[in-house]
Amino acid sequence: MIDEVVIVALKESLGGDDALIQQLIDLYVTDSPKQFADASAALLQGDQASLARAAHSLKSTSASMGAATVSALARDLEQQAK
Repeated sequence: MIDEVVIVALKESLGGDDALIQQLIDLYVTDSPKQFADASAALLQGDQASLARAAHSLKSTSASMGAATVSALARDLEQQAK
């Protein structure tokens, strides 16, 4: 579920540029699977530092795109990795 309030605020901060908002959404959709894969690989390798970095990145990008549940789960993973 996406928090529409975050998207509205993001849109306002970018001057209402719908094309730019769409580019950011597309980038999130494209990059998130890589962040998940990086976190998974780090977990399998027992690399806590890399796991924390991947989780932190996923947490931040998810929060900025209104994906609060993903962000919260990534935050928990980051904390556990540290």
